[in-house]
Amino acid sequence: MTRRRTLMLVGVAAFIIALIGVRGSVQGVGETGQAKLDTAGIEQLTGAKGTWSEEEGVFKVSLPRGDIAATVAGVKMSVPMGLGGWASFKKAGDQCMVMGDSVLLEDQVNPVMSVALDEGLEVTALHNHFMWDSPRVMFMHVGGMGDETRLARAVGKVFAKIRQTAGGKGETPKLDIDASKSVIDGRKIEDILGHKGDPQGGGVFKVTVGRTITMHGHEVGNMMGINTWASFAGSDDKAVVDGDFIMTEAELQPVLKTLRAAGINIVAIHNHMTFEQPRAMFLHFWGVGSTGDLARGIKRALDAQAGVKTVYVETFDNKTFYRGFENSLTRALVNEINAKTHMRIVPRNQADTVISGQIRDFKQVVLSEDLHNNTREMRVTAYVDMTWTDRRTGQVIKKVDGHTTSKQIKFETGQTLETATTELFQDLAKELVEKLETDW
Repeated sequence: MTRRRTLMLVGVAAFIIALIGVRGSVQGVGETGQAKLDTAGIEQLTGAKGTWSEEEGVFKVSLPRGDIAATVAGVKMSVPMGLGGWASFKKAGDQCMVMGDSVLLEDQVNPVMSVALDEGLEVTALHNHFMWDSPRVMFMHVGGMGDETRLARAVGKVFAKIRQTAGGKGETPKLDIDASKSVIDGRKIEDILGHKGDPQGGGVFKVTVGRTITMHGHEVGNMMGINTWASFAGSDDKAVVDGDFIMTEAELQPVLKTLRAAGINIVAIHNHMTFEQPRAMFLHFWGVGSTGDLARGIKRALDAQAGVKTVYVETFDNKTFYRGFENSLTRALVNEINAKTHMRIVPRNQADTVISGQIRDFKQVVLSEDLHNNTREMRVTAYVDMTWTDRRTGQVIKKVDGHTTSKQIKFETGQTLETATTELFQDLAKELVEKLETDW
């Protein structure tokens, strides 16, 4: 190996260390010295103009709904009176946090919600801010934690869907039936849901699934309103279902995604109590279709709720001499789990499962050089082990040994070691999650 090439490889290693190295853990990077948000990039990806708060370190983009000609109790409303949609971005350690509120008409709610969920955002509330409003205005709150670009792109798609469905171009389910004259086969619904139901007046059939929580130190359950219920009306072929789901915070997103995938509309997300343990969230739903399809959609949501696991992702051990790789991989894995699975990331003492692992090796191979022995192409490869463990029993759920992922760099095209290693760990996180997919 020539002296020039040796020096070049040493320089490459130093360059990676300088670019990728970060201080602190994935969950513990402080505010001081922290890089600011790419505000121009956020504006471009969201398609909305924003304002920067130096005091709070927050960049807020806005989507005012001046197109909604709403009146409240006879008052003609304007945007400053509460018709301004927004999304705010803030650095949170070495990740980004987003929170926002979308102003929607009723026919926009579910199409926009589906986009938010599909893009990895969390939908955290759906409710009204007014009474006596015409047309009725709804407010959908969203949040997320992860990569700044991914979050900004997701918000941009939500904003685009709002614009696309404005002016009555959304979705309104309709069914011409009289609920008091229903003819429903309750046994079919019971067989699908796996829970007993009760005939109600007028032929309506209702299934209730209770659970228990504590309030003020006392256990409360089904008869105190701690339940999920669904009422079916109409006929087996032309039916409507409405109801209420009770969920913990960790269960909310999986249930939302499953109901929306089944074509069941969400009409409210809120809480019914205060000071309960664990915190209980409620969503109200409305669906139209056959009783079989509707019951199967609700069954899948119940199954998703029952299958929710919480997970803590330990910072990976780093057996290489490249400082910061452990944080890059751990961060990418957390983002991928949040975006692609129903698993919920929680602190270790609240988790029922733990993911741990190590980066056992990182190799660079020069693929081609120019006439002056400068590197034109290089392949970088990471070698990783990972273990997923049930924290309650100590049982290993899944073990992945020696997984490898490679990335090829072409320096002449403008690629850099920084972008290549970032993409390498993102690809690695996706592949690791795919390996665990059957166990999620």
